[in-house]
Amino acid sequence: FKTTLKSADLYADFDKLEYVLLNLLSNSLNHTGIGDDINDSVSGAGGFYIVTVSDTGTGVPAPALPTIFEPRIKKKDLDDLEPGLGMGLAYSRHIISAHGGSMVLESREGEGTTVRFTLPKTKDLDKLAESPIRFGEYGIIPVLTELSDILSLDCFEAKYLD
Repeated sequence: FKTTLKSADLYADFDKLEYVLLNLLSNSLNHTGIGDDINDSVSGAGGFYIVTVSDTGTGVPAPALPTIFEPRIKKKDLDDLEPGLGMGLAYSRHIISAHGGSMVLESREGEGTTVRFTLPKTKDLDKLAESPIRFGEYGIIPVLTELSDILSLDCFEAKYLD
């Protein structure tokens, strides 16, 4: 995890943002293997914070990119090893949009995927008092803790374990 920020005040629904981060990290974990990397960062630009989750995993096939954020329900068979139902990115983009931000995905099959989303900065103390989310107070640790609670140990390669 990388950032140059000392703090990041957001007016946001922390549970929903946690869902977005868990979804993006889970997607990266499910599409990387031994030797692949997952990186996440937070930076600021103008009136926005930029959150980036990238990996060097399998990537997304080019034909799937134009509709990657469209909701879809994948039919699941008992022998289907691919995780998920195909709703996570659509819901994540909806959450970010509802917060006044945007989300983009760049990917090359066989090279990896990068997802970036923006969240507007706020200095409105009334809004912050209603729902403060300060990067310095929460950081990535609660997200990683949640992720480890919902994923089985089998999905973590040896490189991810302490």
